[in-house]
Amino acid sequence: MLKTVKHGALLQCTCGSMIAPLVATTARTHVESALAATVNDHVPVKNIPSFGDCKMLGGPCAPVTSLPWTPGSGRNVVIENQLALLSTDKLTCTAGGIITVQDPTTARTFDQ
Repeated sequence: MLKTVKHGALLQCTCGSMIAPLVATTARTHVESALAATVNDHVPVKNIPSFGDCKMLGGPCAPVTSLPWTPGSGRNVVIENQLALLSTDKLTCTAGGIITVQDPTTARTFDQ
């Protein structure tokens, strides 16, 4: 089962020292009273916070995520003409890490 991701979902980077919440800003649709996230919620600081210390940089994390989230499944769910961010999607940080969704904070599921 795939889960849609919403504002406040917990993210983790393979190079970060802590988890951090996603800030959804690209859609106005709500899922269980929180904004739904899309693959376009990838902007550093605006959508993707710092993950503490970065193992690759040897200091504070400063995410560099210039491309949208990559679909981790063959399923496309559309929200307001954008692909919804799903729990299996991944985001590449050009500093060297891979960002994943640890807790999508939603119960809305789709059969894969």
